[in-house]
Amino acid sequence: MMSGSSDPELPTDPADRDPAPVGAESGADPVDPVLTREELRASGTWMFARGLLGFAFGMATVFWPRDVITDARQLTLGVQTVDWVMMGYLVLSACLLVPAARSAPQPVRTALLGQAVVVVPALVFLLIADTPPQLRAAVCIWALLHGALELWIFRTMRSAPMASDHLIAAACHLLLGVILAFGDDMGALTIFGFTGAAVVIASVLYMVGGHSRRSRARA
Repeated sequence: MMSGSSDPELPTDPADRDPAPVGAESGADPVDPVLTREELRASGTWMFARGLLGFAFGMATVFWPRDVITDARQLTLGVQTVDWVMMGYLVLSACLLVPAARSAPQPVRTALLGQAVVVVPALVFLLIADTPPQLRAAVCIWALLHGALELWIFRTMRSAPMASDHLIAAACHLLLGVILAFGDDMGALTIFGFTGAAVVIASVLYMVGGHSRRSRARA
């Protein structure tokens, strides 16, 4: 006599069972909901390298020699000087973003490549920038686009540990873009200083976050 309820059949064929979580395939050791161990290690390495570059750029904006107008209390900096320093930072940053994207999962890879691509129009605008308003526009557009893509990375990685690094970095760049957008009377030196401050804050987070990610991957 059969009972009114019966236990559900358990799948006997491995193909009928639930698929393994993303990153749990052969050779991949998942350490968080998004990244495998190798991806986390690579992400930390390139994040630390980008942070180191940004910190160096920020220090350059602080210690770069100023031009004296009348006395030591009135300093300025030429637009062309800021153009070339900014272009050097952006080119080196793009060179680090490309290999970082190659080792990142989708869609983070797309966002990182996007950050490298937006460097191109920024370089074009900086090359033709001869006045502070033109310089301000070039840096403003780059900061807003870079910050928006960083926000996309945070949205993708928000379930992973230490994802707030991307959120704060996005906020720094977006805030820089907003400040420059409304800074009608800014000179080249002021633009240089605000850009360096925003990049330094994001870069310190990147260095700390990159080291933490590598330590987590080793653990």
